[in-house]
Amino acid sequence: MQISQNKDLPFDDILSCAAVSRTLLHEAMPRLKTLHIDKASQINLTLASRFRDIKVVNVNSLFTLQRHDEGTVDEVTSIDIDMETKISIVPFLSQFNSLEHVHFGVKDAEGRNIDGITITGDQFWEGEQTYPNEGARESMLSFLDLLSGAFRSGALRKNLKVSGLCCPDSTDHHGLRSTNCETCLRACKRFPLNLVASFDCDGSSADVPGKRHILDVCLERAQIESIIESRPNGHELLSSDYLLKHLFRQHTRRKPSNS
Repeated sequence: MQISQNKDLPFDDILSCAAVSRTLLHEAMPRLKTLHIDKASQINLTLASRFRDIKVVNVNSLFTLQRHDEGTVDEVTSIDIDMETKISIVPFLSQFNSLEHVHFGVKDAEGRNIDGITITGDQFWEGEQTYPNEGARESMLSFLDLLSGAFRSGALRKNLKVSGLCCPDSTDHHGLRSTNCETCLRACKRFPLNLVASFDCDGSSADVPGKRHILDVCLERAQIESIIESRPNGHELLSSDYLLKHLFRQHTRRKPSNS
C-alpha cells in the first residue's frame, strides 16, 4: 500500500515510522486522504481506524493481468483474482467513515501497476468459446455478490463510488453471454441507486480502453432501467437530467455495429 498526499511513500515505510514515532502515528496518519493498496498483506483492519480522513482507496491487488504466448498473433490476455484481497477488502473498506471512492486497478504478471486500464469481460475468455480460468470467473461473480451484500447491509456507505469492475459475462461471445445473470440483477437491486444509473451494459466498457466504468453488467439497458424504476426514488432518477446526460455519453462513445 502506498500513501498519496503530497508524495508517494510505500505504506510499509509509513508503518515502520509510525511504530517508532508517536507524532506520525497520532497526527500525520489521520490526515491522509488517499491509500494505494498494492498487496493483500497491507489490508489491515486494526490500522484502518488510524486513517480518519481517507476519501479514496485504490485497490491494486485484486486483479493480475496474465499474458500467454506473448509476442505472437495468438497472444491471450486473462485475469487472475487474488483470493486474500477478495476476502478482506470489504471489511477493510467498511472502516473508513469518510470514504468516497474505491477503484479496483490492475497489475501485470510481474506485480507492477498498470495505469489507465480497466478489466473487461473479454479478459475472462480464451479465444471465442472457452474460459481461460473458470475459477477467476466464479471468483469475480462472487466478489460482486459480496459488494451487493455489503451495500444492502450498510457495511459500505450508500454514497460510495466504486469503479473498475465488470461481470465476466458482460461481453457477448457468439451468443454465449447470459441474458439473465443473477449476480448482475442483484447488483442492480442492491448497489446505490445513483451507481446503478451509471452502470455500463452489454460489454460497452470494451469500447473505451482505460475508461473507469463503475460496473459493466451483462444486462441490457432496458433491464437496468426496469429495476431502477422499481426501486424507491427510481422513477425520479430516470426522469432526471443526471441520467439523461449519462445515457447520452454512453450512446455517443459506442462503436458502430459490424452487423
